[in-house]
Amino acid sequence: MILVELEPSHRAAFASFRDELLAAGEIGRVSDLATDDFDFDRHVVRLAADARGDNLPAGIVAQRTFWLVAGQEILGMTRLRLELTPTLLDHGGNIGYFIRPSMRRLGVGTRILALALGKARESGLDRVLITCAADNLGSRRIIERNGGELASESVSTAARVLVRRYWINLAPRPVT
Repeated sequence: MILVELEPSHRAAFASFRDELLAAGEIGRVSDLATDDFDFDRHVVRLAADARGDNLPAGIVAQRTFWLVAGQEILGMTRLRLELTPTLLDHGGNIGYFIRPSMRRLGVGTRILALALGKARESGLDRVLITCAADNLGSRRIIERNGGELASESVSTAARVLVRRYWINLAPRPVT
């Protein structure tokens, strides 16, 4: 399993990923895939622009989107933001991730977060904030397995749900 940025050669794998989300009724959980007029090529261009910070609305930070690929299949996606706004401090954090329904509870979430943490470290971050709904036991376990330390739990003003906020230290670990 590797993290990659989406490119035209991923068209078929991406279509399978999106079709599974549609069939499961979860397409809205990845909002930028939910439009009726979705266009793959336009999406690839927009993700690259988002990573560069081009033409972002006020209050929105640049983010890189990575896709977890195994063979010819996309297993999930993750987003990395190098800056935190007040909204992202409340809900969203530096890293978000989503696993396709058929790949859940197989360790894929733990793996995608571990790889995203590596990308964050490579980008110069010393620590990252990751949030999840308090009732999302799967995400809680994924974050905690990757070293997440609970910092707070409160109702998000943006999401209006009880949110847990975890920090993960990315400082190099001493070799023993």
